[in-house]
Amino acid sequence: MRIILFILIFIVAITSFFSGILLMLAPHGTFFHMSTDILKGTPFTTFMIPGCCLAFLVGGSNTFALIELLHKAKERYNWCIVGGVMISGWIIVQILLIGWNHWLQVAYLVTGLLILLISLQLKGKWLA
Repeated sequence: MRIILFILIFIVAITSFFSGILLMLAPHGTFFHMSTDILKGTPFTTFMIPGCCLAFLVGGSNTFALIELLHKAKERYNWCIVGGVMISGWIIVQILLIGWNHWLQVAYLVTGLLILLISLQLKGKWLA
């Protein structure tokens, strides 16, 4: 289970950080062939602020969880839970704001929930 958790967090950390950076570099969505029209009805006119949040909040929390896992830190599973909450929350807010637009939303929501469940299970075993 630890290896699966590591792989899931690694995938979320890397993809969130680099996707967020690409959104900040091209805030009109050109790298991802996205139109800013999908942002209508949201507080955003470009992908700059969502890119910052994706890179630093989601990517950063999962990167920190990854580092904690590698160092076998005492609080590693708590940080994994934070990372799982961040990616799950990101996707839920995204779906609420712009709706279901892509299969990756489902994939990342499932990934976030798996991170949460595995982290909680490993944390329970570690405490026992």
